[in-house]
Amino acid sequence: MSEKVECGNCNGTGLADCPMEYGGPCPSQCPACGGSQKVVCPDCNGTGEVEEF
Repeated sequence: MSEKVECGNCNGTGLADCPMEYGGPCPSQCPACGGSQKVVCPDCNGTGEVEEF
């Protein structure tokens, strides 16, 4: 049986730092985040929770 726990990658926010490495703020044409610096967390798909087994 699994249990939902807070995602450690995004700390429960559902948003993770942009994975693109620019050495500073991402440009507005960043293909991953569009300049927002954040992307939907790939570990929890934006829910903020992951299943603990």
